[in-house]
Amino acid sequence: LRKLSSKEDTKKYIFEEPLLSNRFVSLNLDRVQALKDVRARQALNYATNREQACLVAGPGVEAPWGLPYPEGFLGDARISEAYTFDLEKAKALMAEAGSPKVAFTLGVTTSPEPEIAQVLQQQWKEIGVDLTLKTSSSDALNELALNGELDAWLNVYYAVYPTPIDLLSQYYETKASWNLTGYSNPEVDRLTQAAREAADPAESNADLAEVEKLICEDAPSVFISNVRWLMGYNPDKLDNFYYSGVYGAYYDRVWMKQ
Repeated sequence: LRKLSSKEDTKKYIFEEPLLSNRFVSLNLDRVQALKDVRARQALNYATNREQACLVAGPGVEAPWGLPYPEGFLGDARISEAYTFDLEKAKALMAEAGSPKVAFTLGVTTSPEPEIAQVLQQQWKEIGVDLTLKTSSSDALNELALNGELDAWLNVYYAVYPTPIDLLSQYYETKASWNLTGYSNPEVDRLTQAAREAADPAESNADLAEVEKLICEDAPSVFISNVRWLMGYNPDKLDNFYYSGVYGAYYDRVWMKQ
């Protein structure tokens, strides 16, 4: 795919689809004392050059994104201001936090996680963060996270249902199924439940927009990118090929051209 995308006459053989999916670093707030200060967590987000991190993932695979929800959620209802790379602001926040000694380990699995982690390691060094990388299999990493034995780890979220509630119920509500970071905000819990119960989609989205803003301010994660789906296919021979960011490829509807 990298070779195909590098040439004008072969780009047509790449099928690209934005997904309801994002990549972020989960921070274990129970293990790293310095990260209990929200200013230190915000500093990590401002010290992250997302464009550089996405480059090592491969061309077109990921797009910079500094918000908790994937880009495809909420639409015009979104009110959060995305984190962008601002090294001076990151340094100022660390100074306000008392210039704490920040040292922790980031767990990663297969490519492109180690490559992205190495970029973060170099970037965060600029604000005094000593980041150690730990590479494990997915199963081993999940076991460490479940046992509370990881300082931080890279996550990729793929929407099962096309609503931010799907993400929140996995990662950010106090009792979320994969909230292994110690993050808890009663207002996030209250507004998420209100969004579940709202009969009006606009009212639900308004609540969910407020939730995203709160999570963004709390910064329990470092928000990195939107993930895209890329695959090779031949449009000269295939017709009616479609791919959904939630449901995958519709292979039952594609046919060979005559």
